[in-house]
Order: sequence, then structure tokens, then C-alpha cells
Amino acid sequence: MHNLAIALHKSSHQVTGSDDQIYEPALSRLGKYELLPKVNGWNPDLLDSDIDLVILGMHAKAENPELAKAQKLGLRILSFPELIYELTVNKKRVVIAGSHGKTSITAMILHVLAKAKVSCDYAVGSSLAGFEDSVYFNEANEIAIIEGDEYLSSALTPIPKFMYYKPHILVINGVAWDHYNVFPTYENYLSQFTLLLDSVNQDCKIVYPQSDNDVNTLVQAYSKLYTVAAEVPKYELRNGKFHLLDYNIQLQIVGYHNLANASVSAQVCAYLGVDEKSFYNYLADFTGAGKRLERLIVPNSERIVFRDFAHSPSKVKATVAGVKSQYPGLEIEVILELHTYSSLSAAFLPEYSGSLSGIIAPVILIDNDALTQKGREAIAENEIILAFKKDDVKFIQTKTDLIKAIMQTDSNKVLLIMSSGSLMNVPILDHLVS
Repeated sequence: MHNLAIALHKSSHQVTGSDDQIYEPALSRLGKYELLPKVNGWNPDLLDSDIDLVILGMHAKAENPELAKAQKLGLRILSFPELIYELTVNKKRVVIAGSHGKTSITAMILHVLAKAKVSCDYAVGSSLAGFEDSVYFNEANEIAIIEGDEYLSSALTPIPKFMYYKPHILVINGVAWDHYNVFPTYENYLSQFTLLLDSVNQDCKIVYPQSDNDVNTLVQAYSKLYTVAAEVPKYELRNGKFHLLDYNIQLQIVGYHNLANASVSAQVCAYLGVDEKSFYNYLADFTGAGKRLERLIVPNSERIVFRDFAHSPSKVKATVAGVKSQYPGLEIEVILELHTYSSLSAAFLPEYSGSLSGIIAPVILIDNDALTQKGREAIAENEIILAFKKDDVKFIQTKTDLIKAIMQTDSNKVLLIMSSGSLMNVPILDHLVS
């Protein structure tokens, strides 16, 4: 939402907004453009009949007092995805959906299109190297690249965001259960993707990873649609890097799942006029989207440290497997913060079973403030051990213990830190000992 506000501001719209709390990086970015509200909280007096449009975020509740005022005034109200569709209605829309890899695939496509000098609109869920903003629109562009998630759009429109985008090219990159707080069963979660496939036009091109059995099963039920399974290119691992045999190109991305993401991105870019060899040439210096298996550079050290956004069982499992395959001769240490609504639910925790297989003494962090904020019950250490099916889990809950855990990591091992939260705002690099 804050990136959308900035994009609209840069398009010469007068933008105001409210929120109960504003965190980084939104706080600094909104401040830079003088878009911060004077005070946090909800104030119905801020709304009047002069407002042309109210954009309703997914976290504003149905009983929100500003929403009630907007409805009373008869103001036009749209959710985030509804507005994105309006802004791109006359463009070729590429929608990246799926339970994992959405941001990485979107970032890969944007990286390659920029190098190929193909201008496009975009909306992506992370900061990207080489891009000032995460949401961008230009009336002259003919293509829009949209990261489309399955989370609900707003209190007034409680359907997945991706249902609004009406794609011309659609990626489905995984259907592993997520958002337990909204989709209480796997079947309910999966049904959101069947609704999406039921809604697309017959001429929509659907791209999915050939290596994902669950997506294959889902998509193959739609034999009348135009579907393409993207295959991972032939490769060798050389000094921890993917070397593509057909093109003699070395990539910087880490993990087999990211190579699969690249194959999907290559197929999408082929539909947009960039051939496969050119795609991989352009991708060669791509290192990833922000916090997506991001290599942290430790000053004056050769330490191998990654930070990743992994926040669900499928993402954790894929990230761990990817790093293992990239560094087969090294032991991997893991620090994982459980932060999302789903991950802090005792009923959902068993989904993590096996996700840290082969990792010795992983550190699991839960911030009690996150439990309070999300209205969750306290989680005991034995619940974590049973859920992950690992007796050697180290369960921590304080900033002091997190700093200690970071300082005790071994510089001769790969350190993998996974969280969609703030890691208690601990500056990781300050506490890594070479």
C-alpha cells in the first residue's frame, strides 16, 4: 500500500492516508515524499466529499471508522487489486501467482526486461536492485508485470487479489498450503487456484514449473487451456554456481528452486519477445530480490551468510534444500523466526515437519510481541520440537538469546537466517564473528 501511495504521488495525484501503525521501510519511504499522516490511527474527520477515491487496504477491518465515513459519504472505494487492474486495463497483464517464488520470478522478469529495454508497469512485493520503487505505472507502457497473491483483497471484497487481474499470461508457481488463518484447510486453499483457473480467458497462456508435481496435477485438469510446463535448463554446479551447459552461462542465483523460478521466468519473457539465450545472458548478474536468499556481505570475511524471507513450511523446505544442494560439502546452520499468523498457530505448526531435515540444532525464534500483536497463545518449546520432529531444536524468545545465537555460529559453516519478520530488529552483521 505504501508503494502504491508513492507511485500515485509521483503520478501527480494528491495522496493522503491513515494507518494504526507504520513500520520500516514504509515509515522512511513515506516520510521522504511527505506522505506520512500527522498522527497514527483512524480519524473519520479526514474524509470529506472532495475525495475522489478511497483505496482500502487488506488490514483495515469492516468496522473501521474511516471506512464507515467513506461509505456514508458515498465515496468511491476500491481495493488495492481493483485499482491495479484499472491502471493496467488496456495493457498486456502478466500475473505471477503461486504459494512460493512469486517475488523472485517477478524480480527476474523485471531484471531481464530492463536489460532488454522493454518498458513495463509493475507491482512487486519487495525492493529490487536497480529499481527505485516496487510499484510503477506509465501510461505509455504496453505491458504490466503483477505479483498476484491469493490473500484476500479487503474487508469489502474478501476474495484473493489475483482474481481481479484478468491475466493474459499467468504463472502458477506452487500450491503449498499457506495463510492458515484465512484458508483453514489445504482443500480450501487449493480451491482459490481452481477459481483462478476457472476465471481466465481461453487465450490466456499459463506457465508453471514442470518440476512441481502438485501444480502439474492442478493444471492438467484444465486441458482446454493453453498451458506450458517450464523445464529447468541443463546445468552443472561449478564452485557453488549454476553453469548452464547449452549456453555456457554462469548464474548468481542460489538453490534449485530458484533455477526452476528462472525457467518459468524465461518462458514468460519468451512470450514478451526475449528469447531463452538472451534471457539467461541478461539474468547472469541477477542476485535476487531483497531478502530472497540474499547473500549478506560480512566485512573482512569470506563467511557464507544468507537471509531469506521464507515464512511457510514449503518455503523453508525449498530454501534449505536449495542451499544444501549449492554447498554440498558444508554444514548449514539455521536461525528461523516464526512470525506469520499461520506459523504462530499451534494447529498449523505440524506442517513444518521435515522442513529442517538434516539441519543440526536449528534455532527457532518466536517474538512474544508478535504473538500478542496477532492475538496468539504462547507456544511452548515442546510444541516446537513435536511440530518440527527434531529433538535438537534450540527455542529462543528474547533479543539477548538471538544475539547470542548469532555470535555462536561457526564461520566455517553456511549460516541461513529465515524470517518474514524483523528478527527483533537485531543488526545481524554487527554480531557475526569471523
